[in-house]
Amino acid sequence: MTPNYSTYAQFDKVRQSVSELLGKLASSFLQLESNKRAESLMLTQKSLLEDAFRILILGEFSRGKSTLINAILGENVLPMKIAPCTAVITKVCFGESKKALLQFRDGQKEVLDLITIPDALKKRITINDDSHSPIEYCEVQYPLPLLRNGVEIVDSPGLNESEIRSEITCGFFAQSDAMIFVLNCEHAMAASERSFIDNELRDRDLRDVFFLWNRFDAIRESPEDIADIQRLSREKLESRLNGQMRVFYVSARDALRGRLNSDLNALESSNIQSFETALEDFLTKERGRVKLRGPLKLAMNAVKQGLNEVLPNRENLAKTPLQALRTLYAEQAPKLESAERMQAKIVRAIDRKGDAIKRQSKSMIQLIHSEMESGIIRICNQADIKFLDAALQQESARNRLIEQYSKWATPRLNAWKANEYDAFLRDSFAELESELSDEVQDLVEALESLQSMVDESTHSPEESIDTNRSLRPVDPPATGNSLSKLFDLATDDRVNGVAATGLTLAAGIGIAIFHLPVLIVASSLLALGAGNALFGAKKRVQQVRDDAIAFVTDALETSRHKMTNATTEMIDSKLNLIRSQVTDRLGFKVDEARSQVEAAIRKKEEAESKAETELARLASVRQNLQNIEAELQAVASLYSIE
Repeated sequence: MTPNYSTYAQFDKVRQSVSELLGKLASSFLQLESNKRAESLMLTQKSLLEDAFRILILGEFSRGKSTLINAILGENVLPMKIAPCTAVITKVCFGESKKALLQFRDGQKEVLDLITIPDALKKRITINDDSHSPIEYCEVQYPLPLLRNGVEIVDSPGLNESEIRSEITCGFFAQSDAMIFVLNCEHAMAASERSFIDNELRDRDLRDVFFLWNRFDAIRESPEDIADIQRLSREKLESRLNGQMRVFYVSARDALRGRLNSDLNALESSNIQSFETALEDFLTKERGRVKLRGPLKLAMNAVKQGLNEVLPNRENLAKTPLQALRTLYAEQAPKLESAERMQAKIVRAIDRKGDAIKRQSKSMIQLIHSEMESGIIRICNQADIKFLDAALQQESARNRLIEQYSKWATPRLNAWKANEYDAFLRDSFAELESELSDEVQDLVEALESLQSMVDESTHSPEESIDTNRSLRPVDPPATGNSLSKLFDLATDDRVNGVAATGLTLAAGIGIAIFHLPVLIVASSLLALGAGNALFGAKKRVQQVRDDAIAFVTDALETSRHKMTNATTEMIDSKLNLIRSQVTDRLGFKVDEARSQVEAAIRKKEEAESKAETELARLASVRQNLQNIEAELQAVASLYSIE
């Protein structure tokens, strides 16, 4: 019984249409000798086609994640009884044949044939201890309809297996379009699951998170158990979802059996179809709008630039005598070279400032974590630990120290983020804008001067042509006080949102670390007499202090690496946006100013066409652009993209 994924297929059809329009648009700009702009459009086309809906499956071991994936796909793709030592992220995506690709940490790769050796995958992605798996990730390819429509499903290690594997899973948050958190109706909600939701998901917009209570068949006949699960959902989950219907009660086992055996009753009783419909609707509409917005806006802006700027330039050049074009190019060449040098200088300045921002960011993170480490040492050394607690309740005594530390650390970290780190990022990007202001304005003015020169050199009062002769862009680069428009993406407030970088772990350390593994006092200690317990109490008091210090220090070290890496990636992302504004938006104009005149001279020198023939060719390009514009507007209207 093959699931019906019609909405995914409809979205994929729209995506293919937009891709074709990008290809046609790139072809039109190649005809106008605007090669850099055409290349940018082709890269966008490639990225759009490769961009899949990625669904991350979360949950602790034994919650039925693999069974759920198989039920969604309608086939036994993943082994369903892998031991809790699975430590590999497994991505399921489309492929013409059934196989698994293993990427090892040392760079080696291995291909498993899942047709001839179905159990090969199970044997290769399990380990027997808490170390890193030698395999970095696994990609399973299957020729299934859902996957063919651009959906990828990522099966993650169990969240309760180890801290290392939980970190692997959390690293995929930003890469996912939707997350499915799988719970178990038979075990209500474990403390570790509540902790993960409260901490790792605390600062997320949960619109992309679906909570799935699996094994509903186990409590289906018990109204009391159902009421308990629904009450828990209302209190712990629904209250955070802002009215979104994101909690479902299903039986993945029944759903899989129903699809494998074409058993409609089993499939209906599984309740999985309402969940799949909600997920499909969310991905194809909400996330689909996001995936299409960038390519559509890029294409629509390119069409406007082509119709209102590039084509009028080319039409004017087609009517200009050969000698006038040669004179024009001779005048242009030094200015074009100067504009290219200015552009390169701006890019170097962005890179230098970016390196400085990243160095200072790393230093600030190091300093705050050093302060946090000093804090736990000071608090532990000053704490009054009772001898009896130290001897008989070492774990409890240590946790009280950690709680006391948390009460000091949390407000300090929050104040640091709000008053120091966020301010540093805002000021740094503001300084970058200020430093580049003059250079960017000079480049913009140089380009405008080139455009004016082309306009004056190619336009004769006695000549007339039924086209728009304006050589100014529809959305010109900002100058002067409005320069900030050029950097609107780089100075977005989201650049300061470091909650997802690891600071949350540090800021909430008082909560988070209580759910990490703790040392258990040996049972033999309870057999000691009171005298013996007190005999070594002084040593045990120091041991409690040392344990608390080591525990917090390890957590802070993890937090420091996590935050440094994530903030560096975030800063690089924003710098790339700034750089692209200079290299693309302005770079297109440099490229077009040179290539269009060169092409016009070449055509005239080779006597390939007369002005009338060239104008007719350009009119055909204009018609193509107008047709593309109409089709782009239709897609944008369909997805409410302005």
